[in-house]
Order: sequence, then C-alpha cells, then structure tokens
Amino acid sequence: MTKGKAGRKRGNITMYKEWLNEEKLAQITQWKGQGLSNTELAEMIGVSRPTLYNWIEKYEPIRNAVKEGQKRTVQHIENALMKKVNGHTIRETRRYRTTDKDGNTIERVEIIEKEVSPDTTAIIYALKTKDPENWNEKIRMEHSGRVDSNVNHYANLSEEELRKLAQYGDK
Repeated sequence: MTKGKAGRKRGNITMYKEWLNEEKLAQITQWKGQGLSNTELAEMIGVSRPTLYNWIEKYEPIRNAVKEGQKRTVQHIENALMKKVNGHTIRETRRYRTTDKDGNTIERVEIIEKEVSPDTTAIIYALKTKDPENWNEKIRMEHSGRVDSNVNHYANLSEEELRKLAQYGDK
C-alpha cells in the first residue's frame, strides 16, 4: 500500500471491482441481512467505513445489495416482533440418561410444548408505530381565542413607577 494524504495508508483503489460480481454482491446482501452494521460490513469486505460509504454512493450494484440486505433485516425484525405480539408455541427437547440395574444406558427424550403469551410491551410498540394517530402518548393542546403579541407591560404603571424604571431600568 502507498501512503496518501497525511501519511494515511491507501488501499487498492480498484478493489471495488471485485465486489461487483453476483457472488460478492450476494455476500454483501447476506451479511447486511444478518444485521451487520456498515462498520462491520466494511470490516468483512476489508475496507474502511468511509470507503464503504463511498462505494455505496458511487456504485449502484453495491448500494442495491446493501439496501436489499437492510430490507431483509427489517423483515426479520418485523417477523420477530409479530411473534411477540401474537404469542407463539416453543418446543423444548429434554434428554435424560439413566442406567438400569444391569448398567445399560437408557436415554429418554421428553418433548415439551410451551405457550409464550403475547408481550404487552411489543403490542404497545407495534400499535404506536403502526397507528400513531390513535396510540401516540403526546398531549395535544388546542388554543382557542387570540394571541396578542402587542402587550404593553407598562400601561398599568403609575408615573412614579415609570420614572423609576426610566432612571434605574428593570432592576
């Protein structure tokens, strides 16, 4: 690598080209789909984060691969949230090993199904984001009447009070 401005290392300026083939773009989409941040993605590719942002801006195939991966991450998160909103069933497998009186190992498998109740916090979050008009916690205040910004704060003061204000200010 050569040194560029201020002694910083410069990478191979044509490295982006090797990431423009279908296989590499699919890898970018997969990594982003697994929830990697752009910093982590840049590390996986072997470039700095600013270089990755530069590639995303300049090269449409890379930008599209990143966007598609982000969509997959969001879809995965939405699916997980909906499971929490609706509740679901989980299966647990437990294995037990014992020995009989002859010393033979006996394995017993027990499958247990458990109901996971809907999560109230997830429900509230989903409602606030999907229907903010009805589920927003912000207080709405309406004012009826006039707002007069031309208020004379000195109108009710006596001449003596006005003289003191003129002499000493608002102290």
